[in-house]
Amino acid sequence: MTRLESHVSKGDEKRQLDMKDKIKLGIAGCGFAGTQTMYAPILRLLEKGRVTALMDPDPRALDFMTRNYGDFDCYDDYGDFLAKADIDAVLVASPVFLHEEQVLQAAQAGKHILCEKPMAPTIEACDRMRQAAQAHDVKLMIGFVKRFDKSLQLAHDLVQAGRLGALFHIRAEVSWCHDLSPLGFNWRQSLRALGGVFQDNASHIVDLCRWWAGEIQSVSGHARILRPDWEVETQAHAALRHENGVVSTIHVSNVSQKPMTEYFLLEGTDAALELHFGPAMKYSSPEPFSVRLWERGQKQTDLTLFNYGNLDQELRERGPYKRQIDHFCESILENRAPWIDGLAGRKAIEVVNAVYLASWQDTTIKLPLSASGDLERIFREMRMQYGG
Repeated sequence: MTRLESHVSKGDEKRQLDMKDKIKLGIAGCGFAGTQTMYAPILRLLEKGRVTALMDPDPRALDFMTRNYGDFDCYDDYGDFLAKADIDAVLVASPVFLHEEQVLQAAQAGKHILCEKPMAPTIEACDRMRQAAQAHDVKLMIGFVKRFDKSLQLAHDLVQAGRLGALFHIRAEVSWCHDLSPLGFNWRQSLRALGGVFQDNASHIVDLCRWWAGEIQSVSGHARILRPDWEVETQAHAALRHENGVVSTIHVSNVSQKPMTEYFLLEGTDAALELHFGPAMKYSSPEPFSVRLWERGQKQTDLTLFNYGNLDQELRERGPYKRQIDHFCESILENRAPWIDGLAGRKAIEVVNAVYLASWQDTTIKLPLSASGDLERIFREMRMQYGG
Protein backbone atom coordinates (compact mmCIF):
# COMPACT_ATOMS: atom_id res chain seq x y z
CA MET A 1 0.00 0.00 0.00
CA THR A 2 1.38 3.40 -0.96
CA ARG A 3 1.62 6.25 1.53
CA LEU A 4 -1.21 8.03 -0.31
CA GLU A 5 -3.40 4.92 -0.26
CA SER A 6 -2.67 4.47 3.43
CA HIS A 7 -3.57 8.09 4.11
CA VAL A 8 -6.83 7.82 2.16
CA SER A 9 -7.74 4.56 3.89
CA LYS A 10 -7.18 6.05 7.34
CA GLY A 11 -9.16 9.12 6.32
CA ASP A 12 -12.07 6.93 5.20
CA GLU A 13 -11.94 5.01 8.47
CA LYS A 14 -12.03 8.26 10.45
CA ARG A 15 -15.00 9.53 8.46
CA GLN A 16 -16.85 6.26 9.02
CA LEU A 17 -16.11 6.46 12.75
CA ASP A 18 -17.30 10.07 12.84
CA MET A 19 -20.56 9.04 11.17
CA LYS A 20 -21.10 6.28 13.73
CA ASP A 21 -20.52 8.75 16.54
CA LYS A 22 -23.22 11.08 15.21
CA ILE A 23 -26.93 10.80 15.95
CA LYS A 24 -29.01 10.38 12.79
CA LEU A 25 -31.76 13.00 12.87
CA GLY A 26 -35.02 13.30 11.02
CA ILE A 27 -36.90 16.61 10.84
CA ALA A 28 -40.70 16.57 10.87
CA GLY A 29 -41.97 19.88 9.54
CA CYS A 30 -39.89 21.85 7.05
CA GLY A 31 -41.79 25.12 6.81
CA PHE A 32 -40.36 28.58 6.24
CA ALA A 33 -40.80 30.03 9.73
CA GLY A 34 -39.23 27.02 11.43
CA THR A 35 -36.82 24.62 9.79
CA GLN A 36 -35.95 26.67 6.71
CA THR A 37 -35.15 29.80 8.72
CA MET A 38 -33.81 28.49 12.02
CA TYR A 39 -32.23 25.08 11.48
CA ALA A 40 -31.30 24.77 7.81
CA PRO A 41 -28.37 27.24 7.89
CA ILE A 42 -26.53 25.31 10.64
CA LEU A 43 -27.10 21.69 9.55
CA ARG A 44 -23.68 21.54 7.87
CA LEU A 45 -22.00 22.64 11.11
CA LEU A 46 -23.41 20.00 13.47
CA GLU A 47 -20.80 18.07 15.43
CA LYS A 48 -22.89 15.53 17.32
CA GLY A 49 -25.61 14.78 14.78
CA ARG A 50 -26.44 14.73 11.08
CA VAL A 51 -29.80 15.07 9.36
CA THR A 52 -30.60 12.09 7.17
CA ALA A 53 -34.34 12.45 6.53
CA LEU A 54 -37.11 15.03 6.22
CA MET A 55 -40.90 14.84 6.49
CA ASP A 56 -43.44 17.40 5.34
CA PRO A 57 -46.81 16.99 3.59
CA ASP A 58 -45.96 19.99 1.37
CA PRO A 59 -43.63 18.96 -1.50
CA ARG A 60 -42.52 22.57 -1.92
CA ALA A 61 -40.95 22.58 1.56
CA LEU A 62 -39.07 19.36 0.84
CA ASP A 63 -37.95 20.67 -2.55
CA PHE A 64 -36.58 23.85 -0.95
CA MET A 65 -34.56 21.87 1.59
CA THR A 66 -33.09 19.39 -0.90
CA ARG A 67 -32.25 22.08 -3.47
CA ASN A 68 -30.48 24.29 -0.94
CA TYR A 69 -29.20 22.15 1.90
CA GLY A 70 -28.40 18.60 0.85
CA ASP A 71 -29.53 15.18 -0.24
CA PHE A 72 -32.05 13.84 2.28
CA ASP A 73 -34.52 10.97 2.26
CA CYS A 74 -37.88 12.70 1.99
CA TYR A 75 -41.34 11.63 3.16
CA ASP A 76 -44.77 13.20 2.97
CA ASP A 77 -46.32 10.83 5.53
CA TYR A 78 -45.27 10.84 9.19
CA GLY A 79 -45.95 7.14 9.72
CA ASP A 80 -43.77 6.17 6.75
CA PHE A 81 -41.10 8.56 7.98
CA LEU A 82 -40.92 6.86 11.39
CA ALA A 83 -41.08 3.35 9.95
CA LYS A 84 -38.69 3.67 7.02
CA ALA A 85 -36.25 6.53 7.58
CA ASP A 86 -32.76 5.71 8.91
CA ILE A 87 -32.99 7.89 12.02
CA ASP A 88 -32.28 7.69 15.74
CA ALA A 89 -34.18 10.83 16.73
CA VAL A 90 -36.83 13.25 15.51
CA LEU A 91 -36.86 17.05 15.57
CA VAL A 92 -40.57 17.92 15.71
CA ALA A 93 -40.91 21.31 14.03
CA SER A 94 -44.54 21.05 12.95
CA PRO A 95 -47.51 23.23 14.05
CA VAL A 96 -48.21 23.11 17.79
CA PHE A 97 -51.50 21.20 17.44
CA LEU A 98 -49.56 18.28 15.89
CA HIS A 99 -46.88 18.08 18.58
CA GLU A 100 -48.64 15.67 20.92
CA GLU A 101 -49.58 13.12 18.25
CA GLN A 102 -46.16 13.23 16.60
CA VAL A 103 -44.27 12.96 19.89
CA LEU A 104 -46.39 9.99 21.02
CA GLN A 105 -45.81 8.20 17.71
CA ALA A 106 -42.07 8.91 17.79
CA ALA A 107 -41.79 7.60 21.35
CA GLN A 108 -43.66 4.42 20.41
CA ALA A 109 -41.24 3.99 17.51
CA GLY A 110 -38.29 4.24 19.91
CA LYS A 111 -37.04 7.58 18.56
CA HIS A 112 -35.60 10.27 20.80
CA ILE A 113 -37.38 13.61 20.46
CA LEU A 114 -36.44 17.28 20.29
CA CYS A 115 -39.81 19.04 20.22
CA GLU A 116 -40.03 22.68 19.20
CA LYS A 117 -41.70 25.09 21.57
CA PRO A 118 -44.47 25.56 22.53
CA MET A 119 -44.57 21.96 23.74
CA ALA A 120 -48.35 21.54 23.26
CA PRO A 121 -51.51 23.62 23.72
CA THR A 122 -52.47 22.19 27.14
CA ILE A 123 -50.80 20.85 30.27
CA GLU A 124 -52.75 17.60 29.83
CA ALA A 125 -51.14 17.07 26.41
CA CYS A 126 -47.71 17.87 27.89
CA ASP A 127 -48.24 15.24 30.58
CA ARG A 128 -49.15 12.59 28.00
CA MET A 129 -46.03 13.43 26.00
CA ARG A 130 -43.80 13.14 29.05
CA GLN A 131 -45.40 9.85 30.07
CA ALA A 132 -44.92 8.40 26.58
CA ALA A 133 -41.23 9.32 26.52
CA GLN A 134 -40.72 7.76 29.94
CA ALA A 135 -42.68 4.60 29.07
CA HIS A 136 -40.63 4.00 25.92
CA ASP A 137 -37.30 5.07 27.46
CA VAL A 138 -36.52 7.84 24.97
CA LYS A 139 -35.14 11.34 25.56
CA LEU A 140 -37.56 14.25 25.29
CA MET A 141 -36.13 17.76 25.00
CA ILE A 142 -38.03 21.00 24.36
CA GLY A 143 -36.64 23.60 21.96
CA PHE A 144 -36.26 26.62 24.23
CA VAL A 145 -33.35 27.80 22.11
CA LYS A 146 -33.07 31.15 23.88
CA ARG A 147 -31.30 29.43 26.76
CA PHE A 148 -28.48 28.75 24.27
CA ASP A 149 -28.23 32.42 23.23
CA LYS A 150 -24.92 33.86 24.41
CA SER A 151 -26.44 37.18 25.53
CA LEU A 152 -29.28 35.60 27.50
CA GLN A 153 -26.83 33.14 29.07
CA LEU A 154 -24.72 36.13 30.12
CA ALA A 155 -27.78 37.56 31.87
CA HIS A 156 -28.26 34.28 33.75
CA ASP A 157 -24.59 34.16 34.77
CA LEU A 158 -24.65 37.75 36.07
CA VAL A 159 -27.77 37.06 38.14
CA GLN A 160 -26.26 33.87 39.58
CA ALA A 161 -23.01 35.66 40.39
CA GLY A 162 -24.90 38.34 42.33
CA ARG A 163 -23.73 41.12 39.99
CA LEU A 164 -27.16 42.77 40.09
CA GLY A 165 -27.61 42.35 43.82
CA ALA A 166 -30.97 40.88 44.81
CA LEU A 167 -33.09 40.48 41.67
CA PHE A 168 -36.59 41.86 42.19
CA HIS A 169 -38.11 42.54 38.76
CA ILE A 170 -37.90 41.27 35.17
CA ARG A 171 -39.55 43.21 32.38
CA ALA A 172 -39.93 41.59 28.95
CA GLU A 173 -41.44 42.92 25.75
CA VAL A 174 -41.74 41.34 22.32
CA SER A 175 -43.45 43.55 19.74
CA TRP A 176 -44.22 42.36 16.22
CA CYS A 177 -45.86 44.11 13.30
CA HIS A 178 -46.86 40.66 12.12
CA ASP A 179 -49.16 40.43 9.10
CA LEU A 180 -49.92 36.91 7.88
CA SER A 181 -52.56 37.99 5.37
CA PRO A 182 -50.33 37.50 2.28
CA LEU A 183 -50.09 33.81 3.25
CA GLY A 184 -53.84 33.34 3.59
CA PHE A 185 -55.42 32.02 6.79
CA ASN A 186 -52.50 30.60 8.79
CA TRP A 187 -52.50 27.98 11.54
CA ARG A 188 -50.96 30.50 13.98
CA GLN A 189 -54.15 32.55 13.89
CA SER A 190 -56.45 29.52 14.07
CA LEU A 191 -58.45 28.32 17.07
CA ARG A 192 -56.94 24.91 16.38
CA ALA A 193 -53.70 26.14 17.98
CA LEU A 194 -55.56 26.95 21.26
CA GLY A 195 -53.26 29.90 21.76
CA GLY A 196 -51.90 32.89 19.90
CA VAL A 197 -49.04 35.30 20.44
CA PHE A 198 -48.60 34.52 24.16
CA GLN A 199 -48.39 30.79 23.56
CA ASP A 200 -46.15 31.16 20.51
CA ASN A 201 -43.74 33.91 21.58
CA ALA A 202 -44.13 34.24 25.34
CA SER A 203 -43.56 30.54 26.04
CA HIS A 204 -39.90 31.40 25.38
CA ILE A 205 -40.06 34.34 27.77
CA VAL A 206 -41.78 32.37 30.52
CA ASP A 207 -39.00 29.77 30.33
CA LEU A 208 -36.35 32.50 30.54
CA CYS A 209 -38.05 34.06 33.57
CA ARG A 210 -38.14 30.66 35.30
CA TRP A 211 -34.46 30.16 34.43
CA TRP A 212 -33.42 33.59 35.67
CA ALA A 213 -35.67 33.96 38.73
CA GLY A 214 -36.91 30.51 39.74
CA GLU A 215 -40.29 28.85 39.98
CA ILE A 216 -43.54 30.78 39.50
CA GLN A 217 -46.29 30.63 42.12
CA SER A 218 -49.07 32.83 40.72
CA VAL A 219 -50.15 34.43 37.45
CA SER A 220 -52.40 37.31 36.40
CA GLY A 221 -52.92 38.57 32.90
CA HIS A 222 -55.05 40.07 30.18
CA ALA A 223 -55.31 38.81 26.60
CA ARG A 224 -57.19 40.31 23.67
CA ILE A 225 -58.00 39.66 20.03
CA LEU A 226 -57.42 42.87 18.09
CA ARG A 227 -57.58 41.55 14.54
CA PRO A 228 -60.81 40.40 12.90
CA ASP A 229 -59.09 37.56 11.03
CA TRP A 230 -57.60 36.00 14.19
CA GLU A 231 -59.32 33.37 16.36
CA VAL A 232 -56.72 33.52 19.17
CA GLU A 233 -55.11 36.40 21.05
CA THR A 234 -53.00 38.96 19.23
CA GLN A 235 -51.85 40.82 22.32
CA ALA A 236 -51.33 39.93 25.99
CA HIS A 237 -49.94 41.28 29.27
CA ALA A 238 -48.97 39.04 32.17
CA ALA A 239 -47.56 39.42 35.67
CA LEU A 240 -45.79 36.41 37.17
CA ARG A 241 -44.96 36.20 40.86
CA HIS A 242 -42.03 33.91 41.59
CA GLU A 243 -41.65 31.90 44.78
CA ASN A 244 -38.74 34.11 45.89
CA GLY A 245 -40.78 37.31 45.48
CA VAL A 246 -39.41 38.39 42.09
CA VAL A 247 -42.11 39.74 39.76
CA SER A 248 -41.85 39.25 35.99
CA THR A 249 -43.98 41.41 33.71
CA ILE A 250 -44.44 40.33 30.10
CA HIS A 251 -45.98 42.14 27.14
CA VAL A 252 -46.28 40.47 23.73
CA SER A 253 -48.07 41.75 20.68
CA ASN A 254 -48.29 41.20 16.95
CA VAL A 255 -50.32 44.35 16.36
CA SER A 256 -47.52 46.79 17.16
CA GLN A 257 -47.02 49.76 14.88
CA LYS A 258 -43.35 49.89 15.89
CA PRO A 259 -40.63 47.88 14.14
CA MET A 260 -40.09 44.37 15.49
CA THR A 261 -38.20 44.45 18.77
CA GLU A 262 -37.25 42.22 21.69
CA TYR A 263 -36.43 43.76 25.05
CA PHE A 264 -35.50 42.56 28.56
CA LEU A 265 -34.77 44.52 31.74
CA LEU A 266 -33.52 42.67 34.83
CA GLU A 267 -33.57 44.90 37.91
CA GLY A 268 -31.63 44.20 41.07
CA THR A 269 -30.81 46.12 44.22
CA ASP A 270 -27.27 46.91 42.98
CA ALA A 271 -27.60 47.12 39.19
CA ALA A 272 -29.93 46.69 36.25
CA LEU A 273 -29.22 44.76 33.07
CA GLU A 274 -30.83 45.86 29.80
CA LEU A 275 -30.92 43.68 26.67
CA HIS A 276 -32.35 44.91 23.39
CA PHE A 277 -32.61 43.53 19.88
CA GLY A 278 -34.17 45.12 16.83
CA PRO A 279 -35.59 46.26 14.62
CA ALA A 280 -35.48 42.74 13.17
CA MET A 281 -36.63 39.18 13.87
CA LYS A 282 -34.24 37.71 16.45
CA TYR A 283 -35.11 34.11 15.65
CA SER A 284 -33.67 34.49 12.14
CA SER A 285 -30.70 36.74 12.91
CA PRO A 286 -27.22 35.79 14.19
CA GLU A 287 -26.62 39.32 15.51
CA PRO A 288 -26.32 39.69 19.32
CA PHE A 289 -28.50 41.55 21.77
CA SER A 290 -27.23 44.96 22.81
CA VAL A 291 -26.38 44.51 26.52
CA ARG A 292 -26.00 47.37 28.99
CA LEU A 293 -25.32 47.24 32.73
CA TRP A 294 -26.67 50.24 34.66
CA GLU A 295 -25.45 51.21 38.15
CA ARG A 296 -26.62 54.05 40.41
CA GLY A 297 -28.83 55.44 37.67
CA GLN A 298 -25.96 56.78 35.59
CA LYS A 299 -22.92 54.51 35.24
CA GLN A 300 -23.30 52.46 32.08
CA THR A 301 -21.15 49.51 31.01
CA ASP A 302 -21.42 47.96 27.55
CA LEU A 303 -21.41 44.15 27.91
CA THR A 304 -22.50 43.34 24.36
CA LEU A 305 -21.00 40.05 23.15
CA PHE A 306 -20.17 41.08 19.62
CA ASN A 307 -19.92 38.41 16.93
CA TYR A 308 -16.72 36.97 15.54
CA GLY A 309 -15.72 38.49 12.24
CA ASN A 310 -16.25 35.17 10.48
CA LEU A 311 -19.92 34.13 10.46
CA ASP A 312 -19.14 30.41 10.17
CA GLN A 313 -17.00 30.63 13.31
CA GLU A 314 -19.80 32.46 15.11
CA LEU A 315 -22.44 29.89 14.14
CA ARG A 316 -20.13 26.94 14.83
CA GLU A 317 -19.03 28.09 18.29
CA ARG A 318 -21.94 30.18 19.54
CA GLY A 319 -24.89 29.65 17.21
CA PRO A 320 -27.86 28.83 19.51
CA TYR A 321 -29.63 26.42 17.12
CA LYS A 322 -26.43 24.51 16.47
CA ARG A 323 -25.61 24.36 20.18
CA GLN A 324 -29.14 23.20 20.97
CA ILE A 325 -29.09 20.29 18.52
CA ASP A 326 -25.57 19.24 19.53
CA HIS A 327 -26.62 19.23 23.20
CA PHE A 328 -29.64 17.08 22.37
CA CYS A 329 -27.49 14.62 20.41
CA GLU A 330 -24.86 14.58 23.14
CA SER A 331 -27.50 13.69 25.74
CA ILE A 332 -28.40 10.65 23.63
CA LEU A 333 -24.78 9.62 23.03
CA GLU A 334 -23.95 9.94 26.73
CA ASN A 335 -27.31 8.55 27.91
CA ARG A 336 -28.15 11.44 30.19
CA ALA A 337 -31.16 13.70 30.58
CA PRO A 338 -31.23 16.73 28.29
CA TRP A 339 -30.91 20.14 29.91
CA ILE A 340 -34.40 21.35 28.93
CA ASP A 341 -36.71 18.40 29.47
CA GLY A 342 -40.44 17.81 29.14
CA LEU A 343 -41.08 19.19 32.62
CA ALA A 344 -39.64 22.57 31.58
CA GLY A 345 -41.91 22.56 28.55
CA ARG A 346 -44.91 21.66 30.70
CA LYS A 347 -44.18 24.42 33.24
CA ALA A 348 -44.11 27.04 30.48
CA ILE A 349 -47.46 25.85 29.11
CA GLU A 350 -48.87 25.84 32.64
CA VAL A 351 -48.18 29.58 32.85
CA VAL A 352 -49.53 30.18 29.32
CA ASN A 353 -52.77 28.37 30.16
CA ALA A 354 -52.97 30.24 33.48
CA VAL A 355 -52.72 33.61 31.71
CA TYR A 356 -55.70 32.69 29.52
CA LEU A 357 -57.69 31.58 32.57
CA ALA A 358 -56.69 34.70 34.54
CA SER A 359 -57.81 36.93 31.68
CA TRP A 360 -61.10 35.08 31.25
CA GLN A 361 -61.91 34.98 34.97
CA ASP A 362 -60.41 38.40 35.73
CA THR A 363 -58.47 36.99 38.66
CA THR A 364 -55.10 35.78 39.82
CA ILE A 365 -54.38 32.09 39.22
CA LYS A 366 -52.27 30.20 41.73
CA LEU A 367 -49.99 27.43 40.55
CA PRO A 368 -49.83 24.50 40.19
CA LEU A 369 -52.68 24.49 37.70
CA SER A 370 -55.01 21.51 38.07
CA ALA A 371 -56.43 21.73 34.52
CA SER A 372 -56.00 23.88 31.42
CA GLY A 373 -59.69 24.74 31.23
CA ASP A 374 -61.93 25.05 28.22
CA LEU A 375 -59.60 27.01 25.96
CA GLU A 376 -61.93 26.82 22.96
CA ARG A 377 -64.67 28.52 24.96
CA ILE A 378 -62.25 31.13 26.28
CA PHE A 379 -61.14 32.14 22.79
CA ARG A 380 -64.64 32.04 21.31
CA GLU A 381 -65.85 34.42 24.02
CA MET A 382 -62.72 36.56 23.62
CA ARG A 383 -63.41 36.85 19.90
CA MET A 384 -67.05 37.80 20.50
CA GLN A 385 -65.95 40.51 22.93
CA TYR A 386 -62.94 41.98 21.16
CA GLY A 387 -62.95 40.68 17.56
CA GLY A 388 -63.03 43.30 14.87
